[in-house]
Amino acid sequence: MAQTKIEMLLALKDRYSAVLKNADKNTESVTQRMKRTLGEVGNRFREAASTIDRNTQAAFTNVKRYLTDSSYRRASVLIAMRDLKTRIDGVKTSAKKAFDELRSNAPMLDKAIKLASNPIVLGVEGALAVGGTIKKAASAAMDWQKGMAEINVTAGLSQQELEKLSTTMLNIGAKNVAPLEEVPGAFNKIISAGLNADQALSALDPTLKAAKAGFVDIETVAKAGVNVMNASGRNINAVYDILFGTLQKGAANMGEIAAYLPKVVPVANNAGIKLEQTAGAFAFLTAQGQGAAEAATLLNGAFNSLSNPKLLGNFKAMGVQIYDAQGNMRPLGDIIENLAGKLDGLSDKQKAAKLASLGLDQTSASAFAVMAQDVQKFKDTLESVDNSDDALEHALNNSMTASDYWNIALNNIKALAIKAGQFLLPVVTKVGEWAAAITGGIIPAIKGVVNWCKEWWPVLAILGAGLVAMNINNIAATASLITHSVVTKAAAAAQWLLNAALNANPIGLVIMAIAALVAIVTIVIKKYDEWGAALAFVLGPLGLIINLVMTIKRYWDSIVDAFSNGGFLKGIKQIGKALLDMVLYPVQQLLELLSNIPGLDDLAGKGADFIKDMRANLNMIDPEKSDENESEGESLVDQGMRELGLDPETTTGGNSGSGGGSSSADSIAGSAKQIRNITVNIDAFNKGGINAGNTQGLNGKSATDIDEWFTQMLLRTIRNLEMSY
Repeated sequence: MAQTKIEMLLALKDRYSAVLKNADKNTESVTQRMKRTLGEVGNRFREAASTIDRNTQAAFTNVKRYLTDSSYRRASVLIAMRDLKTRIDGVKTSAKKAFDELRSNAPMLDKAIKLASNPIVLGVEGALAVGGTIKKAASAAMDWQKGMAEINVTAGLSQQELEKLSTTMLNIGAKNVAPLEEVPGAFNKIISAGLNADQALSALDPTLKAAKAGFVDIETVAKAGVNVMNASGRNINAVYDILFGTLQKGAANMGEIAAYLPKVVPVANNAGIKLEQTAGAFAFLTAQGQGAAEAATLLNGAFNSLSNPKLLGNFKAMGVQIYDAQGNMRPLGDIIENLAGKLDGLSDKQKAAKLASLGLDQTSASAFAVMAQDVQKFKDTLESVDNSDDALEHALNNSMTASDYWNIALNNIKALAIKAGQFLLPVVTKVGEWAAAITGGIIPAIKGVVNWCKEWWPVLAILGAGLVAMNINNIAATASLITHSVVTKAAAAAQWLLNAALNANPIGLVIMAIAALVAIVTIVIKKYDEWGAALAFVLGPLGLIINLVMTIKRYWDSIVDAFSNGGFLKGIKQIGKALLDMVLYPVQQLLELLSNIPGLDDLAGKGADFIKDMRANLNMIDPEKSDENESEGESLVDQGMRELGLDPETTTGGNSGSGGGSSSADSIAGSAKQIRNITVNIDAFNKGGINAGNTQGLNGKSATDIDEWFTQMLLRTIRNLEMSY
């Protein structure tokens, strides 16, 4: 039965009522959760605000305490500094531990640090090192000059041309691996082969490279390269490329190629065969198992056959064309290919008979037989050697090792040393000329003195007898004194013998030696400006050290001034000037002493004057002959004022009188009657206050100590004033 409208409405009402009830329940549940969430958020905000407020109050309190409480500030600073010091000490401890470990693993480092920490030792070591470097540079320059002189015997160049050649050779040698000192010898071997200087110079660089790339000595590769160049007419670069192309395709090393291939080239060139084909044939034969010597022998036989008119008809009869229509030698590969075609299909016995029918000897027949074994390989080898451009450069790059680059760097240093040494050579040469002249004049002078004594000995004897007669009384008295002295000293002889026995002890001998050494050094230094420099000059290493120390002492202020005002280069230049004067001044002094010997006065005197003028032109510093007191002529009060750091000019005195117009008596009388006023400005002692922290001797002193120091200074001034009257 269908529902009535009322029933339907009631049913619909019940359904919607249930839905609304559920919605009310869900809404209430969501509302409760939102209330709880908002409550929690509010609580968290309140807690955060409370925390911020507490922290803000604490921060303001700390700031207030920091700004108002000085002790709190000092404590904070001390804590921070103590923490910083602790951290720094930790870093220092770690660094010291690491450095100690480094020193233990590198023993020489410890010695270097000790040297560096001692300025005197460091200065002496540095000066000796500079002196040793200069000596080595000059020695290297002289060795290089000797090599260039040997070259010029053959080259016959002017001095300017030789210097230009030397510079170019230095630059070439510096960029190559071969030791720089071997370069002049290499050039000499090249130019001795009949080349001029320009040709030899163009051959030098590739020769040095070929020696390195081929692992052979310079002489071997230079001889081979020049011989092949002369025989073939090719330039040296092309020759070395072909030689290294032969090395790549054959089984012979560069030493074997350099020894045997040049023997084949003249014969091949005579037959009209190009250098590339000759070298390719040599490479092929060595690759086929022939030794370098056997390959050279076979090729010489084959090429002689090709240039023999009697055998050319036999080749033509066989159908092998040696020359083209224009009469030029056909390529060697085509000739061998033509010959191999005539031997194809034959047995070994038939091939031998065929070759014998050409009238070839056994060597030539063997050479053609080997080359015809593999025609394609033979032609490929010839083509490869023919296309061997830049073969030398490729071989050089492939042969370079790490040590080779270090050798190049060393050569650059050597070249720089030689150039520096060449700057000193004029001086060294001039000194050598002086030394040769002086030593050459000593022996004749001694002979002259001896001869003079021989000629004038009767006169000398008469003069001696006269002097004896005139001083007979003095001589008698002296003899008496000598007799008394002998008796007196006889008693001391026993003591002397005892001392000698004691000194015979090794320890005593060592002490005596040290004492003698100290005495020598003391005397040399004391008489340095008179004759000590000359004596030190002949004392060897000890004298060198004395001259070095005295020279550095003399030049120290100028060296410091040069570094301070002129920069590094000026300072180094001043050091170089000092080291040069270390040699020149003793030589000058030695010549001055020698000029007092008869027969040497003219020569030695001129040498001394020349060095003296040179030193003057170079603005070298002359040693002081006497020490002059800068305060000489000052009164005691002026000296006292200077000792206290005061200016004597600030003191004022009475009238000095008219001076030169009065007699000494009047001056004395006037001085006795005169009232002398001296003004002392006490303010000068304490102007601006006494900075004890920055004053040497007062740092760390108490107020009582400073007061006593000031009092003593005033008393000292008063005593000087009293003494000035």
